[in-house]
Amino acid sequence: MGAGGGFKQTLVGAGVGDSVAKFAVGAHLSVLLLGWLVAAGLRLATGSATVATVTAAGIVAPLAPGLSPTHVALLALAVGAGSLIFSHVNDAGFWLVKSCSG
Repeated sequence: MGAGGGFKQTLVGAGVGDSVAKFAVGAHLSVLLLGWLVAAGLRLATGSATVATVTAAGIVAPLAPGLSPTHVALLALAVGAGSLIFSHVNDAGFWLVKSCSG
């Protein structure tokens, strides 16, 4: 969790969050789709759902203040769902399911 927070802060400090926000506005992407795509991309790149969730939340956070409370909740769900994509053998969740299901 700490590594995810540190990675998120590094990306936000480097201006990645602002760049993603500008890209989303220019591309006319839905904020929900953008949150899912960022989380899924980070999940595939890092292999960690926790790091993907924390980092993606920090990246799309600048877009949240203009949303309704319902859309903020949906954005949180989209980030969470994107971070769970492609559970593979180096993921702790994979081993948990494997060991519990035999």
